[in-house]
Amino acid sequence: MTAILHSIPTEPATAPRLVPTHPALMALMNHVPVQAFVGPRGTMVNMFTAGSGTPVLAVHGSGMQGSMWRGLQPHLGDEFRFHCPDLYGYGRSESLPMPQRMSLDDNAALIGALLRRFDRPVHLVGHAFGAAVALRAALDHPDRLASMTLYEPMALHLLKPEHGGHAPAQRLVETLAGDMRAACLRGESHIAARLFYDHCSGAGAFAALSTARQASLAAHAPRLCLDIAMAFNARQSLGSYAGLKLPVLLLSGTRSAGALRLIADRLAATLPVVRHAILPDQDHFAPATQPEAVARVMQPFLQACARITLRACA
Repeated sequence: MTAILHSIPTEPATAPRLVPTHPALMALMNHVPVQAFVGPRGTMVNMFTAGSGTPVLAVHGSGMQGSMWRGLQPHLGDEFRFHCPDLYGYGRSESLPMPQRMSLDDNAALIGALLRRFDRPVHLVGHAFGAAVALRAALDHPDRLASMTLYEPMALHLLKPEHGGHAPAQRLVETLAGDMRAACLRGESHIAARLFYDHCSGAGAFAALSTARQASLAAHAPRLCLDIAMAFNARQSLGSYAGLKLPVLLLSGTRSAGALRLIADRLAATLPVVRHAILPDQDHFAPATQPEAVARVMQPFLQACARITLRACA
């Protein structure tokens, strides 16, 4: 299993990723505020920011970037300021050297470095692979968090037998990973992207996307394979999350893949202070495609947690 998932084609060396060296200029060009800073591994990391007030650190999912949150943030009002990094190799953030060896821990260390930049507890938000990264970072920095909001964490390691997982769901995701890898090796990145998107959100979901969105996902197909590998090969047990004694809002969509709902159910039964909200008629990508529906559930949770944090700091 591990050998299959780690034999992943990397992006061509002839197509280097550009990183902004002048954030103010990039902001003018893109009409969004951005920051650029050096990450814990010496690479340049890009971050989108929006709003004002209580800090929220939001981690994007596979095939996306930090700016995916700009549709959701306005629905939460002006009391929250979103800080949304591009994970390594996404958006305008540099890839790590030898990205095929990158781990979930490497991405969690990036989020940990960002958490240490704040002078007060932060609300940590994550989607899919980003939610799995957020969970891992929370284990190292629970004292820096006011709350967590996790939309369908892609914590695929929890499907493994050694973590009390679910063999049929594990085999299904293994087959998906193998088929995606084979498509990438054949140069059929669109097929790999379609397999991923349709698995997460149902048959035909990829075909319903715009041509530009399909092309973007196809361009990230090797990285989608890598994200699955990193999520599968994480070492944390289900029981390790039982020590996270902070408020957690866990979100799932009724139209999402069964494996993702199963992982969310297992986490809901393990996290000590958790609310598991299931959004009707929403799929895995709802934070980006249906931000208002997601914000309706997030807003009262974040507001309540912000009040608790404010009283504790008074």
